[in-house]
Amino acid sequence: EKTNHFTNSIHRSETEEGLYDQGRLSSHMLTTWLEDATHHEALDKIQVKLDATKAFVDKVQANAAAAADEHEADAKKKQDNGDGDGESSAATESRAAASKNVVTLLDFLSLANHAREEAAAMMQCFLDELREATEVPVMIAVDGANKLWTDSPFVDPAVTRGVKHLPAQSLSLVRQFDSFRVAPPANGVALFASTSQGPQAPVRELFASGGEPGAAPVKVVRSFEYSRRQLIRVLQHYRVSGLLARQVDRRNVAYLYGITGGFPRELHNYLFSNPV
Repeated sequence: EKTNHFTNSIHRSETEEGLYDQGRLSSHMLTTWLEDATHHEALDKIQVKLDATKAFVDKVQANAAAAADEHEADAKKKQDNGDGDGESSAATESRAAASKNVVTLLDFLSLANHAREEAAAMMQCFLDELREATEVPVMIAVDGANKLWTDSPFVDPAVTRGVKHLPAQSLSLVRQFDSFRVAPPANGVALFASTSQGPQAPVRELFASGGEPGAAPVKVVRSFEYSRRQLIRVLQHYRVSGLLARQVDRRNVAYLYGITGGFPRELHNYLFSNPV
């Protein structure tokens, strides 16, 4: 089925459209990092080091050169037919990508628009380079980490009767981020935060065992949660601030504590998304 990656619709993981949907999220993330100048200075300091990344760049640039030739041929054909001036902006853009000297990770990201069909592989190269980066400190933060052990919205194409959702761990993008638990950045840290929603057992077992064999040491930091007395004070503050309309009574305190677990972020998000 043709589906939207940003919904919980059924995804056919190994069909042409299913693979496209998975790659589309990688492409979206890569182009977002390229368009957002927040990390440009840091990315421009990180040198491309890995042979796999350099080989990927060679492949993308060869494809871009071929695409430029095709665009130029189409433009010339239109000119011969009196339907153009022989110039093609697409050819110019592809030619520039094909000839770009890729030295830093920022240079690497600039190829994102020319590697949409290879977005998943490009994401792998990008994250591997971040893992090896020594020029700047790197922090990989994954929120809701226990959801890495849930079933994904993609379904197993081998199952012809009924629907069997693939585990999230079977998807390459999930595995790429999860790999930082085993091998964190060389000059930084990987931070995995679990949420009160989703399975708790895998996270508890992992933390209790100190991590996986051969993995980097795991340091467990327990998140702060409000006691009932603290929750009452916070709700009173929210009410005075106009963020909470209902009374801070026993019933409402119990309701909000049950919904949010007393976690500050969960409470904040719930009140902003469900004005009460």
